[in-house]
Amino acid sequence: MAFPVERSARSHLLIFAKYPRAGEVKTRLAATLGADPSAWLYRAFLLDALDLYRSLRPAVEPVLLLSDAGDIEPMLELLAGEGIDPDDITIRAQRGETLGERLRNGFDEAFAGGARAACAIGSDHPTLPLDYVTSAFAALGDHDMAIGPADDGGYYLIALRRAQNDLFAGMPYSTPELFAETMRAAARMGLRTSALPAWYDVDDHDSLLRLWRERGLLPAGSRTLRVLGTLGLPASPAEGAGRSIGIYGGTFDPVHNAHLLLAESARESLGLDQVLFLPAFIPPHKVDGRALTPADCRLEMLRLAIASNPGFALSTTEIASGKVNYTVDTLALLRAEYPLAALTLLIGGDSARDFPGWRRPEEIAAMVSSIGVMARPGVELPEEILPGVSYRRVDSPLMEISSTDIRERVGRGESIRYRVPDQVIEYINEHGLYR
Repeated sequence: MAFPVERSARSHLLIFAKYPRAGEVKTRLAATLGADPSAWLYRAFLLDALDLYRSLRPAVEPVLLLSDAGDIEPMLELLAGEGIDPDDITIRAQRGETLGERLRNGFDEAFAGGARAACAIGSDHPTLPLDYVTSAFAALGDHDMAIGPADDGGYYLIALRRAQNDLFAGMPYSTPELFAETMRAAARMGLRTSALPAWYDVDDHDSLLRLWRERGLLPAGSRTLRVLGTLGLPASPAEGAGRSIGIYGGTFDPVHNAHLLLAESARESLGLDQVLFLPAFIPPHKVDGRALTPADCRLEMLRLAIASNPGFALSTTEIASGKVNYTVDTLALLRAEYPLAALTLLIGGDSARDFPGWRRPEEIAAMVSSIGVMARPGVELPEEILPGVSYRRVDSPLMEISSTDIRERVGRGESIRYRVPDQVIEYINEHGLYR
């Protein structure tokens, strides 16, 4: 079976990888996870990366460089079985004995094939924002090199607009000195260099636990999320005994400043350690007769909106399920995920009135330590939400902002400034949402 020929006259993204075979990948993780689970995780990392990077076509051509030419056929079969069109990915073998030689040859082949620019990257950083990759290519407009430093002292990507073989000779690969030595070499060569934000590779147990804590950054429904859920990873310290966590669900289409103000008011007035934003995949009730904005977009807008508040966190529990979720079922999952935390369900005043009609409301009340009801404009709160079940009122400055209003204003070309965080406005504009 022939593998795809490389396209020319494009930028090339060189993805250095191995075939996900147990015992040959993630060997440091295998010491604690075992060879098979480590291979499953690496397989998920790689396939998710290929799915993500092929979205850059046609401007950027993904080129998968495998460590062994004999693995090209199995890889093509794996891609086909996972619904990834092999024609979307150029596949070839790495050439060279050392990592430096393989990097040098990868760049040489890309430029010999007509690439306008080339970027080398791995697949060990599943939460790396795609913007970092596109920023690397953009930086090459007025720089000779773009490089992304890794937390361990190496780098997670390096991008060039022409071959620079001396950058890869005699470098201390797999040591904490790699990034610094590469920068020194670039300076000696007179290269104009752009440094990207730092990120991390997942290659040991500590970095795996970090990924587990930050799993809200992973795309909804990703293979990596599914595999992480099978590994029996422990709760993080933030999920331990004595923590009080507010559960704030909704479609967040889009998230706006009233959401954030209500969440912060609930955190402060109810004494919560954290408010967990829980976007729905498909809510059990009809949403204005319209299709929801894709889950990955709503997740990213939420991530941008809450990033600056350490008291806020993001959960993908409902979105990762890929189905309609009822609160009673979601709370059962969260109770298993946070077994020692005191959970407070945060709902709006309109939901408080309708609470008796929810699916198994008595079970919901029994699974949480308390229910916080957030006052909304024009909604009168009941005395109790179920017979014998009281609630804690959340008082907050009333802001008459709704997601419906935000969508309509965007559609009419009106300003949503001061109604929505600036980062979310930028995302809406960049992705043409609600037009």
